[in-house]
Amino acid sequence: MEISVPFSSFDAREGPDPGEDVGNFLRRGIARGCFKRLNVIDLEGVFQPRLPESLGKIVELRLINLRKLGLMCQLTSSQQKPPAKWIAKLNHLESLRLKSIDEMVQPSDLYLEPLSSLKNLSSIYLLGRLGNPIVVDNLPESLTEITLSLSELTENPMPKLGKLRNLRILNLFAKFNTGKNMVCSSDSFPLLRVLNIWKLEELEEWIVEEGALTILKELEIRSCNKLKMIPDGLQHLVHCSELKLTKMPNEFNERVTEYWSKVAHGLSIIIKD
Repeated sequence: MEISVPFSSFDAREGPDPGEDVGNFLRRGIARGCFKRLNVIDLEGVFQPRLPESLGKIVELRLINLRKLGLMCQLTSSQQKPPAKWIAKLNHLESLRLKSIDEMVQPSDLYLEPLSSLKNLSSIYLLGRLGNPIVVDNLPESLTEITLSLSELTENPMPKLGKLRNLRILNLFAKFNTGKNMVCSSDSFPLLRVLNIWKLEELEEWIVEEGALTILKELEIRSCNKLKMIPDGLQHLVHCSELKLTKMPNEFNERVTEYWSKVAHGLSIIIKD
């Protein structure tokens, strides 16, 4: 007779303590060989659980009923492959936040398997250099919010991201892409409402084709010092009511204000230092 050994936790406290406590408990138990027959882990009642990399060593593990998962790791790309495989099998997952840092607490390589099978995933936050860029090409259609930071993607990911038909919020932060040009093609991002573009140091030209970003409401551009101008295509966005320019060069702000005051009626331009 097969014996099923589950592990459930219902620590509803917020803050870092519950997640760290359950992570430390699992790490010690795995090291001592206490969970050899464990095949179910249910951490739905734990706020931001931190799971140990050694979790992949539990050969009996079949199901992790996680809805939300947040992990910060200090592992090489090869060490990240085992947890990346079981993350890709978390079919109940709704929110995923992953940060990869080195010993100096600086962003490092972040390895992930394709996540297209996670049909319930609605929010994803990735900080670190994506060692497997195909991840961006295989994100699930269910996503409504995406944050990419320090991804250092060498190819323009906007065509793939623009096909995510349920996406409402997109945050592109600090070196998410190393290219000089960014293009939002026609019919892309049909439901996007909020777009934040921060610290893209190499970005010089941004093109928005007619028919893209049709219901965009809020846009913030921050610390993109090489960007020459706001895309002409934005003048077609009748729903866009707010444009924030934060820590942008004075010359850029002056050009934008002068030009867009003529072509974009009803658009509020907010300039912040």
